Amino acid sequence: MPARSPRLPKPRTSWAGSLAPDEQLVRIALAVVPVEHRTEGLTWLTTAASAGTALGAPLSGHLIDAYGPGAG
Repeated sequence: MPARSPRLPKPRTSWAGSLAPDEQLVRIALAVVPVEHRTEGLTWLTTAASAGTALGAPLSGHLIDAYGPGAG
């Protein structure tokens, strides 16, 4: 019988009533990744989020410079 994942706490919501994207991803990872691989799974998640932010900021800046604020 597979190990059961611990019950996830009720999510906190922001003033707008939605979860922050990082918190949503962590909740999904905790539900999907097996307990014995959680550290590795969360490390990959953090690395991907950091890389996406590092690449997305300069790329969106170039789009805004080239095509105006509506492109960002």
